[in-house]
Amino acid sequence: MSFPGSLAQESDFQVECANVSTTDATVTTLWSKAVPLSSVVSVHATVVGMVSGGGGRATYNRTASAYRTSSSNVTLGGASTAVGTDYESSAGFDCAIDVDTTTQTIRVRVTGAAATTIAWRCRVTFVMGS
Repeated sequence: MSFPGSLAQESDFQVECANVSTTDATVTTLWSKAVPLSSVVSVHATVVGMVSGGGGRATYNRTASAYRTSSSNVTLGGASTAVGTDYESSAGFDCAIDVDTTTQTIRVRVTGAAATTIAWRCRVTFVMGS
């Protein structure tokens, strides 16, 4: 099947994995991707977090889109949306997709808990078009 414009390039369809550890309740970037000028990106992230020693866990599925015009900062195209039901063994854990206009990136970010080491992992699928 053929698509108009440059969206049909195989390199526009990507899967990436990332990991990070948190030791407190600070919001931390787990994954990010630059959004070039005159581009749009759709992101789906599957995220798991496991407390060191097995004392807690979390799972999330998030989707979001972002875009940049030929002269603007990256902008979230609506809200980061939960897909399905989150599971959190602690209500303080969290996951969201946002944008950073300083680095012009779309990001998957996680929040752990105070004095708790959590190993976070994610699989991100995304489509970028220009």
